[in-house]
Amino acid sequence: MSNRSYLKIHRFNKSQTSTDEISTEPIPVDLGVIDYNKQYSRIKRENEALQKEIIQLQKDIEQAKDNEKDDYDKLENEIAELCDMKYKENDDLANEVQSLKMQIAEIDEWTESTESIDKKIEELTKKEREVTEQEKVFCDELTAFTRLFQSLSNNQPLSTEELFRMNNRIPKYKTDSPAASMASSLFQLRQALIASYARNVVTPGCAIQ
Repeated sequence: MSNRSYLKIHRFNKSQTSTDEISTEPIPVDLGVIDYNKQYSRIKRENEALQKEIIQLQKDIEQAKDNEKDDYDKLENEIAELCDMKYKENDDLANEVQSLKMQIAEIDEWTESTESIDKKIEELTKKEREVTEQEKVFCDELTAFTRLFQSLSNNQPLSTEELFRMNNRIPKYKTDSPAASMASSLFQLRQALIASYARNVVTPGCAIQ
């Protein structure tokens, strides 16, 4: 019995029932004709539609999972590429830093070498200056000695002022220099000539032969 037939019977009974008495007469029921094949076909179509919808939903879910997996794999690959790029940048930076350190070391070594050369040049310049000074001392002594010797040889007396100035002039020489050593010897000879010159002044006409 269908729901529609049941409702018709229920409404009919309700309208015929009295509060005081219940009718015992038979109630006419219109059951109608039910087309089971049609109902089955409809239900089957609905089930097939639901089944297709379920299958499509499953496909959509699988596709979404695949897309998510693809997105995840893509993201993972991008992260890996970024990491590799960062590692390469770090390696390049480390190599550049190492190269700069080597250049700095070479510059430091060159600077030390340059400083050593500069120091050597300074020492040689100082030594050259000292040698030049000692050569000048020697030349001054030689000039003074020659002046005295010629004065005594030619019997041409020097002035008292010149003789006094020559006698009081003491050369500044260094004992470790050859020129200074010769200048010292000339200084001693000069002092001896000055003493001889003084005696010659006391005794005129006594020239050195």
